[in-house]
Amino acid sequence: VLQPPENVFSPDRFVDALIGGGVALAINYLFPINPERLVERAAAPVFDELVAVLEEISAVLESGDEKRAERVLVRAREIDGRVRTLNEALEAGHETARLSPTRRRSLRQLEFYGSAGIRIELAVINTRVLARGVYNAIRRGDRIAPQLPEAVLDLSRSVRALAAFLEDEEGPEEARRWALEAARTATEILEERHELGISVLVGQVRSAAVDLLRSTGMDQASALQALEDAAGRASEIG
Repeated sequence: VLQPPENVFSPDRFVDALIGGGVALAINYLFPINPERLVERAAAPVFDELVAVLEEISAVLESGDEKRAERVLVRAREIDGRVRTLNEALEAGHETARLSPTRRRSLRQLEFYGSAGIRIELAVINTRVLARGVYNAIRRGDRIAPQLPEAVLDLSRSVRALAAFLEDEEGPEEARRWALEAARTATEILEERHELGISVLVGQVRSAAVDLLRSTGMDQASALQALEDAAGRASEIG
């Protein structure tokens, strides 16, 4: 579009630019990027890192290593950047699906991803709070219940199964089963231990389990009922 300063203005370059820009817009309209693939690529690092952090938290609970606990807390905080990337991909995917006739069938899957994404973000927050609670417990020298590392590991299994479910590889049953197993194992601790620090960690595991259940499509009431049926009310047990 811009003319060299020594040349006389020629409309040909301007017309060429308009034609090139018009063709690019038309191609993008008719053959846009696959919005589902865009979101899946952004979601994969969130799930992978969340699984890795939960597995590391479980290992820290078993080892009692304070330095390792501090490192996993820092790592848990860094997941937020990946969540922001996922939210941006969801927004771009929705815009692409709405504007392109060939991609509008993707809207339903994107809406499901968007609904799950809200709960995933809360699960990330719960994981960060859990990591901080574990770090504080180890720093204080609290006695860690042997069931707690396994409960956290079950959360990681639920996240992995949730990722497979959202990619339509399998149903939500596996993700729900591991989330409920995590809550059940953690709640058992309250039958023997009533310290505040332990109760906080159990509460975070249960809260993360509810968010994972809701990420599979369950509403709040159904998720809480499933949790109580599997693990009981923490207040009654504690």
